[in-house]
Amino acid sequence: MLDKLFRIYRAGEWNIVCTHIGLIYLFNSGFKHIDLLNIIKKEDNILYNYINIYCKSNWHFRVLSINNRKFATKAYLKKSNLYYLLLMYIFELKNNNYLHAYSYFKNYFDVLTAHLAHMTDSTKKFSVESYYKERELKSFYQNYLPEMNNKIGSTINETHKYRNGNPVCHGSGKMLDYVNQTELLLNNINDLQTIIDAYVGKYL
Repeated sequence: MLDKLFRIYRAGEWNIVCTHIGLIYLFNSGFKHIDLLNIIKKEDNILYNYINIYCKSNWHFRVLSINNRKFATKAYLKKSNLYYLLLMYIFELKNNNYLHAYSYFKNYFDVLTAHLAHMTDSTKKFSVESYYKERELKSFYQNYLPEMNNKIGSTINETHKYRNGNPVCHGSGKMLDYVNQTELLLNNINDLQTIIDAYVGKYL
């Protein structure tokens, strides 16, 4: 498959599907394939810069471990799929695939929350399954960010409403009925990022 990607590139036929396949390969190889990275750099410099700054520098370990000795080890965090979820969110967003982008960001938010919860109290078993449900997400963030209690409640309410209406995630497909679908999804992503930033700014 990798040889085929290089042949497509040399033929001048590279497209977003090639970028998608290339990202998966880079993720699984630890972002170490220089020739493939150079192609990504030429085809999508913004995406390349993101990989170079964050994915090749143990970003989630460094950011989540500032001034906290209780945080998990680098080896443990390497098992995380945070990189993949963030990369695919950026990829889908760049290509205006908002329903897919939202699905990836929602999953990223859940996984990151599970890491934050485990790192805040390392006596608890790490479990992503405990932090994709509405009640658990509200409880965690409202407990640590009581000053944002109402904002957290309304944001996570919307998150689960949109997730359950997203045809990428759920058969109901109710989001397809919203005229302002894109605006709603992007605003909710921004609100979720605000919650993450508030937690990181306060505790890390």
